[in-house]
Amino acid sequence: PTMACGQAIRRMTAADIRALPAAPNAFLRIAPDDTVTLIAKHMEMGQGAFTGLATLAAEELDADWSQMRVEDAPADARIYANLNMGMQGTAGSSSMFNSYYQMRKAGAAARAMLVAAAAQAWNVDAAQI
Repeated sequence: PTMACGQAIRRMTAADIRALPAAPNAFLRIAPDDTVTLIAKHMEMGQGAFTGLATLAAEELDADWSQMRVEDAPADARIYANLNMGMQGTAGSSSMFNSYYQMRKAGAAARAMLVAAAAQAWNVDAAQI
């Protein structure tokens, strides 16, 4: 464990992070005008975290970059905790490592839901979309 704010924190491994469930409604919002808003749990402090995190979600969602937006996440450590710190915060260049699988899962899950909904509405097999 490492120490942060006087408390021992167990660092999550990449396998731990990959095993986390995706909660696309917590990280993505898709508007009727097709804009996709990523709710970023990490602060943008000039290192490009917003761009990197939005890129991960956009790639999985197959969204046009011009459709992407980013907003800061509200204060809610249950949903938006830094997995390395155990609390909501940004430090130690952890944004991409910390959220890589979460953003990819959120984008992929959202795409799968959209494809399934379209297939049902159009009465076609999802593989055709």
